[in-house]
Amino acid sequence: MTFLLFLLLSQLQPVDYTNHALVTFTPQSTLEAERIRNLGRFAGCCEPRGLGPQHRVLTPAELNLATQLGFSFEVTTHNVGQAIQQARETQGLAGTSFFDDYRTNEEIDVYLDQLVATYPGVSRSVAGESIQGRPIHFLRFGSGPQTVAITAGQHAREWINPAATLWMVEDMLRRASEGDREIVDLLTRTSWLVVPISNPDGYAYSHTTDRLWRKNRRNLFPDYGVDLNRNWGAGYGGPGSSTNPSDETYRGLSAFSEPETAALRNLLEAEDNLLMCLDIHSFGQLVLSPYGYQDSEPTEGMGPMLSGLAFDAAIDMLGTHGSLYTPIPAHDLYLASGIASDWSWDDLGAPSWTFELRPVGGVGFLLPPDQIVPTGEELAEAVRSLAERLLLGRGRPIAGPSGLNSQFDQRVVGVVEPLPGRTIQGATLYLDGPDGPLVFFTEDLGDNRIAANLQGVLAECSGESTWWLEAFDNEGTTYRIPLAGGYPIRKGSGTLLFSADGEASLGLEVINSPSLSDGAWSRGVPAGAGDRGDPTSDADGSGSCWLTDNMSGNSDVDGGSTTLRTPVVAGVNENTRVTYSRWFHTVAGGNPGQDFFVVEASFDGGQTWQQVEEVGPGNADCGGGWHQVTVQASDLEGFVPTDTFQLQFTARDDNPGSVVEAAVDAIVIDRVSCNVLTEDLDGDGTVGFGDLVLLLSSFGPCDSCPADFNGNGSVDFEDLVRLLSTWSG
Repeated sequence: MTFLLFLLLSQLQPVDYTNHALVTFTPQSTLEAERIRNLGRFAGCCEPRGLGPQHRVLTPAELNLATQLGFSFEVTTHNVGQAIQQARETQGLAGTSFFDDYRTNEEIDVYLDQLVATYPGVSRSVAGESIQGRPIHFLRFGSGPQTVAITAGQHAREWINPAATLWMVEDMLRRASEGDREIVDLLTRTSWLVVPISNPDGYAYSHTTDRLWRKNRRNLFPDYGVDLNRNWGAGYGGPGSSTNPSDETYRGLSAFSEPETAALRNLLEAEDNLLMCLDIHSFGQLVLSPYGYQDSEPTEGMGPMLSGLAFDAAIDMLGTHGSLYTPIPAHDLYLASGIASDWSWDDLGAPSWTFELRPVGGVGFLLPPDQIVPTGEELAEAVRSLAERLLLGRGRPIAGPSGLNSQFDQRVVGVVEPLPGRTIQGATLYLDGPDGPLVFFTEDLGDNRIAANLQGVLAECSGESTWWLEAFDNEGTTYRIPLAGGYPIRKGSGTLLFSADGEASLGLEVINSPSLSDGAWSRGVPAGAGDRGDPTSDADGSGSCWLTDNMSGNSDVDGGSTTLRTPVVAGVNENTRVTYSRWFHTVAGGNPGQDFFVVEASFDGGQTWQQVEEVGPGNADCGGGWHQVTVQASDLEGFVPTDTFQLQFTARDDNPGSVVEAAVDAIVIDRVSCNVLTEDLDGDGTVGFGDLVLLLSSFGPCDSCPADFNGNGSVDFEDLVRLLSTWSG
């Protein structure tokens, strides 16, 4: 009886972490990684595979032992107990805003009522009860037919998750109430279901007793708790979950054995039109796509798109505050069976991701409350853009036969990625004009590629403009590429100086540093299948491009630099522009986000080089994806008109353990001028019979036609007279 009483009292007394250290280990071998896992208390988002960083809380004796054993580690918090106590003493004193501090269950309950009272169309309901009888609340808002479902707080100690999620919710509701068109439009097309605290018992216990508690509060005498995010049905019982009740990843007796996960399952299964499911966690700054329970990615339906959308979300988050979120399939980081996002994909077919929020490491779960708002802003940007991409489909501009937005054939080509099982039925291209957008009919090139001929309009030489594409599929869904705004396009005529689409070598030269051990530039069809951040296709649709060590597996740039250099190009002057598409991925591996991709230009045949751009840490383009760049030669330092112009691309690996993948495609060097007649409809440099045929073929009412020179909405006799007056044969 005395022993039982002792156990009971021990569960009620606050856990004392005085002089405990929060430590990040960097294992040097598999054996060392296993030994570290048996040292101290697990304090990360997940147990990494292989030699990834391990976060542990150690007693002074354990810290001394780690030192004696020669493990490589960094102490990020020297006294965890003191940090927890200081946070408790300031809790509730930080300020008047709800998001000035982390809040208790009771404070969050009051706040949810305030949201319902303040914003029309918001409702609060109960999905079920926890093991100790606490209600599991959720919010609903929005009026659209497709539902965005978000669960947060499965792991009790991850206080940033409910806080950032609720910040995102209120930000959307506030902006909608103020008439923000983007948010109002989104909420008319979607409904939102948000569970801010999925584990209310564990969350309460982390506030009163053990700040680093992870699991729910099921009594498993003498142990407590089931890891709710190992208790879902997908891959239940597989690797990355434990049968030992004392382990942090104890999975429970069966899938959905816990009332919390059963309630969430029932709630989500009742939704008949899920747009996506997100499960919010911390820490590590990751966007994880399925699967966690096996070494593969989904192949059915939208499955192949999930990792690409994770990249998009990570780039959106990077662009918010410069915080680098790594987008990877969950199994690349750790094997975890029975997790929520795998289940919502496997069982519900909903595009699903797990977000691991701030920080990367450091203070870990003890993230200061002043990080709530910036973390919420990052999450909000990613979630909204994911919803928009799923509603509208994904797409991008790609090159035409002579390069994207070429002035030689003056054709724009874009690609639209419709929802699974659907086909694009039609599209319209729009170009900004002085009196509103100009409309162009499009041509279906196959493989979801759409083209439009802007001949004549681009020859008006009125500077920069933008274009966008709207398409619709066989079920009436509309796609806008891009989601907002447009892609830039330069008006004018031009002369092609150099063009390389990867289909031939064309004299491009590869120069490697002596220390380079792997990853030299080569030309071919991408063969890596997206493994470790390399592209799955070229940029311009021709098939081939230049890549760093074009093969699957461990084939990235290692130990030095590799440079791809163009041959000498003549005829470069102040009207010359340089366009290329590049791919750079450096957010994977043991030391991610630290390497650089550099583009340089030479006006003296390679004797001196001027930097065009540098892509690297903190840059939104270092997470993969094709990015088109256009620069004016005269804007570069050291510009002089020359017949000895060269361009070079260098990918380098300066940090052991990082994964560096690069690719280049659609290199175009052209000279744009503004001396071409608008009446030259066929773009052959003269006004002649071909132009007359084009004008007559569109004769009559034809709003925004290129042959409507006077802009009156009709190709008429006045336009014919204008063409004949400039006739040159």
